[in-house]
Amino acid sequence: NPSLPRTIPIPNVSTLEIRGKRFVFTYPPKEMHTALYSSPSPKKKASGSPANTGAEMILRAGKKMLRICQ
Repeated sequence: NPSLPRTIPIPNVSTLEIRGKRFVFTYPPKEMHTALYSSPSPKKKASGSPANTGAEMILRAGKKMLRICQ
């Protein structure tokens, strides 16, 4: 059935183009897999702008409120 999701194996150093965007897949050697999986992920810097995050926490009279920005 063409509408069902499919899993396609991607060999190392493969390039795919999807909707005009190129994706290059390179995998580390198998000896490094355990070390990489156990290392912490890098943290992204928060911009602090509610417009970028989509929501912000507001503290009013001891109550936490979540404001959704659109």
